[in-house]
Amino acid sequence: MSSELLMVLFVAVLSVGTALGVDPLFSFVYGGKHSSTFLKHWKRISASKATIWQDPETGLEVKLQSKMLKDTGGTDWTVVFTNHGTKPTPNIEQVFAVDLTYDIPKGNVIHHGIHGSAGPITTWLPYDVPIPVGSSIELGAPTGRPAETTGPFFNVQWPGGGVLTAVGWSGCWQAYVSRPTETTVRIQAGMKYCHLSLNPGESIRTPRIVQLPWKGDDESEAYVKWRRMMLKHFHPLLNGKPVMPPIVRVGPDIDAFPMDKMNEYCEAAVLKEIADVSSHGFEYCWVDAYFTKWGFGDGMGNYALPVNSISDPVRFPRGMAPIADAAHKAGLKFLLWFEPERVAPNTSIAKMHPEFVISPGGNGSGMFNLGDPHAREYMTNVLSTAITEWKMDCLRIDYNYHPLAYWQFENAKNPNRVGVAEIRYVEGLYRLWDDLLKLHPGLMIDNCASGGTRIEIELCSRSIPLWRTDDTIGPFFDRNYSRVSILNQSISAGLNRYVPFSISGGIGTDPYNFRSGFNGGICTIDAPGPDKHAELRAGIAEGKRLRKYYLGDYYALAPVDQDPEHWCTMQFNRPKERDGMAVLFRREACASSELSLAGLRGIDPSASYMVWVSYGYERGKVKTMKGSDLLAMMVKVDAKPGSVVVEYQQSRK
Repeated sequence: MSSELLMVLFVAVLSVGTALGVDPLFSFVYGGKHSSTFLKHWKRISASKATIWQDPETGLEVKLQSKMLKDTGGTDWTVVFTNHGTKPTPNIEQVFAVDLTYDIPKGNVIHHGIHGSAGPITTWLPYDVPIPVGSSIELGAPTGRPAETTGPFFNVQWPGGGVLTAVGWSGCWQAYVSRPTETTVRIQAGMKYCHLSLNPGESIRTPRIVQLPWKGDDESEAYVKWRRMMLKHFHPLLNGKPVMPPIVRVGPDIDAFPMDKMNEYCEAAVLKEIADVSSHGFEYCWVDAYFTKWGFGDGMGNYALPVNSISDPVRFPRGMAPIADAAHKAGLKFLLWFEPERVAPNTSIAKMHPEFVISPGGNGSGMFNLGDPHAREYMTNVLSTAITEWKMDCLRIDYNYHPLAYWQFENAKNPNRVGVAEIRYVEGLYRLWDDLLKLHPGLMIDNCASGGTRIEIELCSRSIPLWRTDDTIGPFFDRNYSRVSILNQSISAGLNRYVPFSISGGIGTDPYNFRSGFNGGICTIDAPGPDKHAELRAGIAEGKRLRKYYLGDYYALAPVDQDPEHWCTMQFNRPKERDGMAVLFRREACASSELSLAGLRGIDPSASYMVWVSYGYERGKVKTMKGSDLLAMMVKVDAKPGSVVVEYQQSRK
């Protein structure tokens, strides 16, 4: 069977709920038997958005909830298990929410993956692994943070096409990509720890799976299709438009004001500085972790009502509302940091609600249990009240925890309930964010977890990562501008394939460094002196002019790496508008000062184009040329490091 035909059958399975000779999209082991041996004998009910299998003996129901994304060719599904019987079910284990074998042509098979957020050498770098016949590779999240070691997005390519897969699960997921024979590829993904019996009336869900099949031999066009799907179906909207990352100054000069020494006066001084240079064009006031009572770390868990009890009573005696008022008066929106899932000893939650905490030490400290509905409702009320009373426009949620130890603590209580605590926790996390977004239309959520360790498709549909890595922090304190900028370049160049928008700390006001950190928005983490204000204003103005292009199709025009001897090149092309741009970075040790634009995509060689080449922030003079001449152009960057932006607009006849 050809891969194309298999994809047609794959679509048919989800759209009409009939097997058509294809096994179910998922698999599991039930009472020691694999689903392939018994599921075909269960009663099957088909509907437009779900297919249900029912076990007449035990009352277990397995529901495949699916959605065809016909405009993009993608498929989105989750599997739900429910016990409709009167007794606990036999054990359910080895659950793979996707378990599909693809018939493929003979030839090379490549796994295109992306590293996770933790690790400065590999942070969000793509990688390629050949899959020989008889081999297999394993992916996953061993600590429970879904994007810490391996990004939960991958692309398997074979001759003539492939399939992209996303695993939506903020927990311990695992996946296998194997090649059983020369003409087959198998993809499996699900929870890593799952060995459980369901009580009567109880339901659980699996990780969410999103797949996008693609045809051709051009890997980059697969990512174009994926980004279009993400922007249309898995990216938050405000007022009907995709949320863009803001242009924001992250707090005060932390050299002058250490984080836990910040106070209302310092914040007011920062806001006055921003207001005094309001033409900079900043869009948000960002207040990070230091505002809490007892400071960052020790104060995590001081989440209670009234909300002013959360902030430090000495440094912020009036709570955070005065800061929000000052920000709004200055024409800025207000972003505030929380870490609701960590509970330190002796904090409000540890003392008042220890029953809400998974606490191996038994002292009320540990991980706030979002899997407990009462705990989740408590935290929803606290955060919702803070959003209202402190007039927040963006809720920044951090997560500096490895949850596996806490879930394993719960797993040890009953060997036949392994995985239940994790499932309930992840369900509660998604419900918490959904409820807050419903209660506060227009709210933006920033998805932070020691950087980007929670960047997965479920949370991407609810939030935007404004801090995709912590690995820029060390170089920032060392004032290593080059390292910060190379990290920002390589992360954008790699992660943009799967996630349309993400940013982290940018440093510097000159074009090379500022452009390195800009990815539709930017969060600057240094405090430039007055002599740099004009340059900063010009950088922000350029960013706002170029911002529209970041909604376009993305192409990495060169291999994505962190090598200071290489160029980093990115293109954003808008086919409908017939325009776009390329941002080109010559790094500090790059020997070559010239780069060809022959690799640009979407250029019609016979059409006429207006072209602007900008080395500094002042837009270059427009030139008119044929598309063939644009593709033959050599761009020269004398500065090392240096950058150039090439914008183009096809002339309309």
